[in-house]
Order: sequence, then structure tokens, then C-alpha cells
Amino acid sequence: MKMRSMFGFVVVCIYLFVTVAVITAAEPETCLLRLAVPEVGRFETKLEVHAKSRMQMLFMPAMDTYFRLNIDQNNRLLNNSGSDSITTESQIATAALDYYMPGQPNQGMNDSVLDQLLWVSGLGSRQTPITVSRNHLGAVTNIEGVPDEHKMYYQHDLVYYPENPVKVGDSWQRKFIQPLAVDFHQAPYDIEISGEYTLKRLHNEGKEAEITFKFFAEADHAMQQGNKVKVDVKLVREGSMLISLKDGWPRSVKSKSVFDMTFSEQNYIRSEEDYKSITSEVTVEKTEQKN
Repeated sequence: MKMRSMFGFVVVCIYLFVTVAVITAAEPETCLLRLAVPEVGRFETKLEVHAKSRMQMLFMPAMDTYFRLNIDQNNRLLNNSGSDSITTESQIATAALDYYMPGQPNQGMNDSVLDQLLWVSGLGSRQTPITVSRNHLGAVTNIEGVPDEHKMYYQHDLVYYPENPVKVGDSWQRKFIQPLAVDFHQAPYDIEISGEYTLKRLHNEGKEAEITFKFFAEADHAMQQGNKVKVDVKLVREGSMLISLKDGWPRSVKSKSVFDMTFSEQNYIRSEEDYKSITSEVTVEKTEQKN
């Protein structure tokens, strides 16, 4: 099995990494969740993922593999004057993916394979900045800098806003189709995912909000290039976000997930992952605006 085939499935563990979301408070007890222009012009996001996977493909023996992904991403606000959208530019500053199998030494991911993995994970590129525009509910409205064959992975962010104001304890739902690249040599599998969010509690005298989320999928098929493919899919991802109500940018995200995809009795992928991200301000002043 070629190296890029072995590691295509890592995308399953790390989809929906990239998220830029803003929440403002209408009043202490009730929050109107809306995307708005942040006060900061530049910020950094650090991502860290630890995953373990068992994979059996192409009639080979089952393999257990452990992964560690670390990413530093630079972000900045672009010119949003006269627009209803919030536009940001992001680029990966550093990225490293190490892996090992029991009884073998730790290894680093080949750069060419890592580059493909970053694109299909919705994380972007180390060579090229990408720009994403979102509306007031957080929906992606425009993408630039992403190759056409990868744009499908950039249609959804983690944060999703309800139409109406919410108070602590309220929940809201969403559904969307997420492409998952199991093998770089094949078209991705389109999985229908359901999600539920809950405004869990307020922190720091009401200046921050904790939002919990749960994504899940369970089906006996998936779509691949418009064709219905027989596979058993189970996915659960649970976690929480700590959101600043001052400028709305998420300060941290933590989650755990379990994924199981069975092609046949002899071919399957089973994985678990631990994910966390931290966003820090770089400048408080607005950066120079880009036309």
C-alpha cells in the first residue's frame, strides 16, 4: 500500500478544524449569536491532535497507528467595509504530523502527503494564504485561494448560529454533508452529519460563553461522486468552545471523537482522536485594510 493511501483516512479525524466565529451578547441572560467584525486585526491559532487508528485495507493485516498533528496558523482580518460578510485570511505557518506503529520508531509524514492532507482537512496550505467570507450566521459565502478540487472541504465551519436569541441551556441543531477523504487516490465519501449545540454557561462575569457541541452520523451507505456506496458509517464528535463575548473570537476548542467506517468484513477503519485549539491575539489595533 502506498504511503499516501495509508494516511488519507487521517482526514476523518480532523475535519472541521478551521473556524472563525463571532458572538455578541444582547443582554446578560439572552445572547444573539451573530458574526461581526472583531476588534483584533491579527491572531494566531495553535492546533494539536492526538489520534489512534486501526486500519485493515486491501486484504492486508490490521494495523494500529498513532498520530500527533501540530499546526500554527496565522490569521488576519481583511477589508470588510461596505460588505455584510466577515472576511479573513489564513495561512499555516508550521505543520508537523508524526506517527508510529507499535514496535517501530516514530516517523515524520512526507511533505507532499502532508500538503494533501492539510488541503483536504480544510486547514489550508503552508505555501498559499486562503480567504474565507462568512455571513452573520457563520455560513461560508465565498472562498479564494483554494484549488477547485479541494473547495468542497471548506464549505462548513465548526460554529453555526441560530436565527433567534438563546439563553443558557438552550440548544439548536444543524445538518450538513461533509466529504471525507479516506484515500487520496479515490473520490471522497460524502457523509450526512447532524449536529447539536448548547449554550452551556457564561464565564468571567458574563464576558465569555461556553458552547458544547455534538456531531453524529450513522448510516449504511455514503455518496461517492453521486453514486450510493455500501459502507457502514458511525461517527461521534463531542466537545466545547470557549467564546469571548467582547469580540466574539473563540479562545479555545476541545473535543473527542470516535469514527468507524466498514467497507466489508476484511476492510475497515476505526479511529479515535483528541483535539484542542487555542487562539491568541497578536495585535489589538486593526491591521492595514486590504482591498
